[in-house]
This record gives sequence, structure tokens and C-alpha cells, in this order.
Amino acid sequence: MNTIGYYIPSIEELTQRAAKPTETPPSEAARREMTKYLSSCGYRGENPQVFDAIREYGAAEDEGKNHKGLFLRGACGIGKSYGVYCLAAKFKWLVISAKQLQAAFMAYSDAEFLRLVDGLDYADFPHTIVIDDIGTEDCPIMKYGTATNLIADVIDRRYYMGFQRHNVRTIVTCNLSDAELKERYGF
Repeated sequence: MNTIGYYIPSIEELTQRAAKPTETPPSEAARREMTKYLSSCGYRGENPQVFDAIREYGAAEDEGKNHKGLFLRGACGIGKSYGVYCLAAKFKWLVISAKQLQAAFMAYSDAEFLRLVDGLDYADFPHTIVIDDIGTEDCPIMKYGTATNLIADVIDRRYYMGFQRHNVRTIVTCNLSDAELKERYGF
């Protein structure tokens, strides 16, 4: 995958970011509203830990308090994807599975693919994207004779985009264990 040079922030910019107050949790009212919304979508949250993480993230998003992405990992069938799909519908986030991302990588030109990965809108402003079920794609992927670890490259690219623009967030769901993640992606 072709990459554009990485942005390296100045010491002043890093100091300004560090001086910002830490994120505050969402209010109880926002939590209640998000619980109602998730319930209205049919999301009951049989797994309380996953439900709480999704509710907290959604409530913080409603109040404009999210400045980081979300990584949900756990066994199959515990509601990670469904909960994230409910949030994506509410906030109009792009959702793409790891398999679909792989297919787009193979089919699109580099410029088209990077536009998709960056989540750019018509004004070239990046938005939150959801990558569902990482670990299901082929790894490494070959394109034009070059092997790439697609998901690691995409997450790395979006991470560095966050230094260039605020609120570039990536949400990821995964069924892999810690050891499988480290072996497959190096993180």
C-alpha cells in the first residue's frame, strides 16, 4: 500500500495536546439515553462488559467527548459487532469488514483505497470508520508482487492521521486472542 509521509508534530503542538484536560466520562443522562437507544435497536447486551463499553462509547460520542478509538475483542457471539453496528447507524460511521477491506484493496486503485481507509467525505475531512472482525482477512496480502499486512497498515495509517487532524477515530472488533493478535499484526 502506498503511504504518504507521516506527520511529525512539533514540540509545541505535543505540549498543547498534553495540557488539555483528560477525557471526562459521559453524564448519567447520556448513559440512560444511550441505553434506551441500544434497547430500541434490539441490543440487549447479554454480555454486560461489552454492553457497558459500547454504551459508554456511544454516550461519550453523543456529548462530543470521544477523542480515541475503540478496540473490542472477545469470543464469537457476545455482541461486539451488533453493538458497534447500532452505534454506526446512529452516528453514520462507515462500517467495513476486514474481508471487504481486503477485497477493496485488491479491486481499487491506491488513491481510491486510501480515500476509503481515510474515511474522507466530500470535503476531504476524515471520519470515524469501523473495521469489523479483523483476523478473518488473508495475511499477508499480495498485490502487484508486494506482500502487505493490510490491517496493521490501515490501523497505523489512521493512527498517524490522528496527529494531523483531531477526532480521527477507528473502531475495531476482533475475535483473536492476545497471542494471535501479536503473531498476526505485531500489536
